[in-house]
Parts: sequence; C-alpha cells; structure tokens
Amino acid sequence: MLVSGYEMHNTFLPIQSKLQPPTLAETTVPRPRLQLLKNKKLPKEKLVTVIAPAGYGKSTLMAQWWQEVTENSFKTCWLSLGEEDNNPSQFLEYLVANIKNLGSPFNLDIIEKLHVKEFTNLNTVINLLIQALQKSSKPVVFFLDDLHLLQDPTSKSLLKYFISYAPKNVSWIIAKRRQANKEFHFYQKKYTVF
Repeated sequence: MLVSGYEMHNTFLPIQSKLQPPTLAETTVPRPRLQLLKNKKLPKEKLVTVIAPAGYGKSTLMAQWWQEVTENSFKTCWLSLGEEDNNPSQFLEYLVANIKNLGSPFNLDIIEKLHVKEFTNLNTVINLLIQALQKSSKPVVFFLDDLHLLQDPTSKSLLKYFISYAPKNVSWIIAKRRQANKEFHFYQKKYTVF
C-alpha cells in the first residue's frame, strides 16, 4: 500500500496524542492532598486506581501526577484508551509504542523491530515488553486513562498479565469510571475523586 509517497507494510502508526497526557490549563486547580509522590518516592502499591464519574477530573488529576512524576525524573508511559483499543493487537501495539518511547536502556533491539501481528501468542509480546523493562532498575510509571473503555476480554487479560508480571520497578496508575472489578484488585490503592 502506498500512502503519501511512503510504502506501508502492515506498519502500525500510533496516534501520538494517545501517548501523551492532556495539556493542563493554567487555571487547573492544584490538589495537594492528592499528591502522588511522598518525599519524591512513588507509592509502595504496584497499582493505584482513580475512580470517579465522568467529568470529575480523573484525567486532569492523572495529568498532574504525570507532570509531578516526570519533574522528579521518573520514566513515564501514558495511554489514553478508547473503544478502538478493544482490538488486542492494537492495544498491544500501543503498549509497545510506549516502551519504545522510554528509550535507553529499556529499548531492546527486538522491541524496536517488534510487529505484534507476527505473533500468534500475544502473551509472548507481553513477555518481550517485560524483558525490556527488566533492562534497568529505573522506576517506570504507566498511566492508563479511561480503563472502563477496555471491554475486550483478551485485552483485559493481557493487561492483567502485564501488571502481574511486570518487574518491581514498574508502577501503574489507572483511571476509570466504575468501581474496581475483580480483574485488577491486586496490589491496589484507590483514590476516589470527589
């Protein structure tokens, strides 16, 4: 297939705005009681969930946390989930894109050349991502916004597997509208935004 003069070979082109937090307005209200870092350290929980109805500021709070974490030199990944991410291959492609964005020392050669569609066992892709994250002890924080939109059982299972087996240096911050379901009850600290 030819697109704008470039030949495409099943290349996944991530939407870059899905890999970045929303821009904070200058009028954004600070929330010192909900600060993520305590003494410049991440919470000891592997998974922090932010649960609130639509319009209560989950994405804004997570963007503030993302800013706080990056200002303290932690490596970060961000994924704004959408209904289109219920395709397991596409969901994994976005996770791969996030690992690639981390750069050295996380960026294994195999990750750079990884094409999810070449794998029949998608857990193998997660295993490769875990290996890439084990290349360094530097803390990495994954932000997943709008998790309630991820309904596909395979995608949810892959995420549960990834969270369960990610190395100790990886923390997860997840925002969603509904109460925690049983799939993500492990290692959890909850913030309710009201």
